[in-house]
Amino acid sequence: PETELKKILTFLGQDFYDNMLDSHKILNEIKEKHANYSLEHHKNIGKQISDSFVEKWKTQLSEDEIKAINYITYKDAGKYGYIIEKPELDPKKQKEINALSNRTFLRFKKTFYYNLPLFVRKSLLNIISFFSDKKYQK
Repeated sequence: PETELKKILTFLGQDFYDNMLDSHKILNEIKEKHANYSLEHHKNIGKQISDSFVEKWKTQLSEDEIKAINYITYKDAGKYGYIIEKPELDPKKQKEINALSNRTFLRFKKTFYYNLPLFVRKSLLNIISFFSDKKYQK
């Protein structure tokens, strides 16, 4: 993890500090104070940086999910050094994925959302998270 973190920080033009690898300690304190972090899909927040999740997607996603993700991302992946071939999908599935990719929210997000100040974006995400995460609450 240290080597990869250093690569990322170098790319971002930022300095590396040893305590960056201990971020899980601070996140655990935050996690205890905020209810959203106790939700199931946030269970790994606050854990120590680890390579145990590398390629976990290969066993966690179905073949159809992987094909859909590759179909959506294959063009942009090359910009970041990934080589992903456009998967063959039946026309119905392509139409479905294209419709989802072009949803109004995605256009809103690109044109409006990212122009908002960070604190406003965080507030919006908290509101969305509150309502969408109800399905995760038991």
